[in-house]
Amino acid sequence: MPYGPTLGRDDVELIQRDTLYQGFFRLEALELRHRLFEGGWSATMRREVHNRFDAVGVLLYDRTVMPWYSSNSFALGQLTTRPPPGN
Repeated sequence: MPYGPTLGRDDVELIQRDTLYQGFFRLEALELRHRLFEGGWSATMRREVHNRFDAVGVLLYDRTVMPWYSSNSFALGQLTTRPPPGN
């Protein structure tokens, strides 16, 4: 059983999807909003999604220069996959 509340596809409203680049990978701009854990909906936001298809992606960073922080984040990547993860 997952820890804490979870959000699924029904908790995201996709307002607009634009393909910015299509080649070895696809870069899309998404305009969306999502349900908030405390109720209601978020403000409309724009996010860019880098779709690598079946390739591997690596995030490289130097923690002395740029520490990695993640707090109350909205993870969009799994919601843009087809078919949905776990199905």
